[in-house]
Amino acid sequence: MFSVYRFISKMLNFPDWCAERIAKWKKDIKLINLHKVAIIGSNFCCREYNEMEGAKCEIYNSNSKESVRIGNYVKINGILCCNKNGKIEIGNYTVIRDGAFISADRQVKIGNYCFISSDVLIYDNNGHPILPELRRIQLEKLHKEPIDNYEAENGPIVIQDDVWIGTRSIILKEVTIGVGSIVAAGAVVTRDVPSFSIVAGNPAKVVKHIKA
Repeated sequence: MFSVYRFISKMLNFPDWCAERIAKWKKDIKLINLHKVAIIGSNFCCREYNEMEGAKCEIYNSNSKESVRIGNYVKINGILCCNKNGKIEIGNYTVIRDGAFISADRQVKIGNYCFISSDVLIYDNNGHPILPELRRIQLEKLHKEPIDNYEAENGPIVIQDDVWIGTRSIILKEVTIGVGSIVAAGAVVTRDVPSFSIVAGNPAKVVKHIKA
């Protein structure tokens, strides 16, 4: 009787088991494809207690494979978008959570041991030209081919080691965030952030210094 009960239980759980296996296979295939478009270090998106870590990771690279470099023990569930002339570099043990989006026309460099929270936006470019006549040209081209942000102003972003960027923050072009700093949730960073400081607001300003 017990064996019959176990058999019935397995049959009832079979659809869920199939769904889990299919999701795992899709993740494995995705990770294989990511290695084709970026230089990725060891133990990428590996986490023993969460097999689906990295299932949401996307890397769009319009430059060479070498233009996107990811260190060891990195976890990414966000989106990296490296445009024609862009570069993205991510250090060891950095985590990029769900919904985060990184767009690089020139360079976005993220250090070691950084937390990039959910829904963070990091843009080293304006996305579109400032002059309206140039935006018209860009929009007309969009009907014929994909447009690239290189047509807009851009400048490098550097996020140094041990930085924590809070949920729904926005990091804009030509910004350096110093070692050990924290960007509060919802902040808009338009200027450099000193090391070991906390910034908040729009535009982000220093609200506290961290004693190392």
